[in-house]
Formats: sequence, C-alpha cells, structure tokens
Amino acid sequence: MDLMGSLRGSWVVALLLFCCVPAEGNPLAPTAPHVPFPPGRPHSSNLNSICTHGPHRPRYPKDSLPTNFFSYIHRQVDAINRLEESYQVCCKVYTPQNTDSTLSCVSKAWLDALTLYCEDEFSVKTKVYECCGYEGEAMWSCFARRAPNPSYLHPPPKQ
Repeated sequence: MDLMGSLRGSWVVALLLFCCVPAEGNPLAPTAPHVPFPPGRPHSSNLNSICTHGPHRPRYPKDSLPTNFFSYIHRQVDAINRLEESYQVCCKVYTPQNTDSTLSCVSKAWLDALTLYCEDEFSVKTKVYECCGYEGEAMWSCFARRAPNPSYLHPPPKQ
C-alpha cells in the first residue's frame, strides 16, 4: 500500500469516528442544550404562575442552538417559543376576576402548540416523541406526565 492509500484510509477512519461516535464520546460534537420539554398542562392551580412568571421563562433564539445535530430540540424549542408567545397574549388580560377566560385561552394555546409540534415530528424521518403516537386525551395526559415543571414556578422546583 502506498503513502496516499494509507493516508486516505486514516482519513476515512477519522471521519467515521467524528460522524458516528455519539456526542458524549466525541469531544468535538456539540452537546444538547437543556430544554424543559414538554411544557406543563395549564390548569387553575398553575395559571397564576403561567401568567406571572412568563417573562422569566427562557426563550430560545435560533442562533442559540447548534446548527448540526439535535433537530428534535429545534422542534421542541419551536413549540415552547410558540406557546410562550400565545401565553403572553392570553395573559395580557389576566386578573383574578377573569381566570376562566384566561385558563381557556392558555389551555387552547397549549393544545395548539403541542398539536403543531406533533405534526412537525411526523414530518421528519426520525423517531417521533412518544406522546405524539397517542391520540386525544391519551396524548395530552402523556405530555402532562412528562412535563419537568408542571407548576411553571420560577425557578423550577429541584427534582
């Protein structure tokens, strides 16, 4: 084997290691940012936190995420950002006297954001988020059970 063939073989091995080794085993690959997904299901006991702590919950600009890898996080971030925008609109009129209308608005926003999220999940050829495989109340209950901060407290409670 000549020198060029030997070098070419080394590059192939290096390329395979870089591309195929999981991020935790590859120091050059980006790490996944922590995204508190899915968002908690709105209900009367967390409505005040949804509306009062909204400005303190993180937003995720596109340029804050890695451009390679983690496309599933981009879809989660899109859902959270979309939901937080809707919450902001719903909560502009929030007062203790109109909790029913605000709760109705944020609940619809939650359902809409996660419905669009699941549509996005099914539009790509990767494994979809488990809850998206269910329908109706089973799907919504799945998302609610998996929420890391269902109370919407800021900062979130320690787990």
